[in-house]
Amino acid sequence: MHVLVRAASLFAFTFPLLIMLALASGNDQTASPNQLIQAANDASDLSSLQPYRLEGSIVVNPGKANEKTGRLMILQDRNRSRSEIIFGKFREVKIVVDNKLYLDSDRAARPVELWGLPDLERLWRLTLASSDQVSAPSAMEVQEKQAYCFDVTIRKQVIERECFDPSSHVWIESANRQGGEKNGAPFHGTRFLDYASQGGKQFPRTIREISAGKITSEIRNIEIKPAQFQDSDFSIPPNTTPFETCQEMTPARVIEHSNPVYPEIARVAHVSGDVVIRAVIGKSGEIKTLRVISGHPILIQAAMDAVKRWRYTPAMCPSGTVAVQRDLTIRFHM
Repeated sequence: MHVLVRAASLFAFTFPLLIMLALASGNDQTASPNQLIQAANDASDLSSLQPYRLEGSIVVNPGKANEKTGRLMILQDRNRSRSEIIFGKFREVKIVVDNKLYLDSDRAARPVELWGLPDLERLWRLTLASSDQVSAPSAMEVQEKQAYCFDVTIRKQVIERECFDPSSHVWIESANRQGGEKNGAPFHGTRFLDYASQGGKQFPRTIREISAGKITSEIRNIEIKPAQFQDSDFSIPPNTTPFETCQEMTPARVIEHSNPVYPEIARVAHVSGDVVIRAVIGKSGEIKTLRVISGHPILIQAAMDAVKRWRYTPAMCPSGTVAVQRDLTIRFHM
C-alpha cells in the first residue's frame, strides 16, 4: 500500500542524499517510486514555515481573447487552514480544523475552466492509492533536463507518468497518458515550474495545466509569506458538513465504472451536455449519497442510475479509511 508517513528528523536529513546516490548509480530498485515521492514531498513540505499565507493568480486561456483571471489563497496555521478560490462570480471556501474538512454541500460546482486545478490542500504533494499499479523508475528528458519518471496505472488505460528532478528532488510533471499514448504525442497534464526556496523548503511559483500541447490554465506568481491570524479567519460557515482529512490522504479510485444509458428521448431531441453530481464516497468505497448540482433534466436520472453502481477503493489517512465528497461529471455527447 502506497501510504506515505512523515519521516523522523535524521531520516529526513539523510534521505535525499540516499536518493541521489541511488539514482546516480542507476539502481532503479533502490530508488523506488515511493522513495521518489517521499523525497519530493519532504523537499516541499511547508509545515515548518507555519503560520503562513499562500497566494497566487489563476489564469485561464492565458494570452487569448477569452482569457479569464481569478485568485487563490491558503491560510495555514498548525492544526487549521482556510483555502479560497475566487473566479468571477464563483467562490469556493474550505476550512480544516483538527483534521476535519468543512464543506458547504450547497456550494456551486467549479466552473469547467477550473476542472484541471489541483486540490488546494495538496497542490504539489503526491500520494498514490493502494490500487495503483506502478512501474519501475527510468531516466528520461523532461522539460529539457534529466528526470526520473514512472508510470501509474490507475485503471486499465488510464495512465499517469510522474516525473521528478533528481538534483532538487522535487516533483516537476504529471502527464496523463490515457489510452497508452506513445512518447511524442501532444502533452496532457500538469507541470510544476519555477521552483523557489523558502526556509529550506521548495515550492513551484507556477503550476501549469496543458491539454493537447496547449496551455489551458495556470496558477501564477505563487508567494508564501509569514502571517499571523485571528480565530475568525478559520470560523466554520453554517450549513457545512465535516469530513475526516489528513495531509497525506491517498485518493479514492473508481474500480467499478458503468457508463450511463443515453435516454432515447434525449437522443431524439438531440439533447447533450454534462451532468454534475456531488457524491459522498463512504469508508468502504461505496456511494453513500448523491446530489445533482447541474445538468439537463432529461439526462439527470440516467446519470444518477449509472453513478449509483460505481465502486471505489476508499480514500485513506494514517488512521484508516475515510469518507470523501467528490463532484462527478457525467458526459452525454452524441
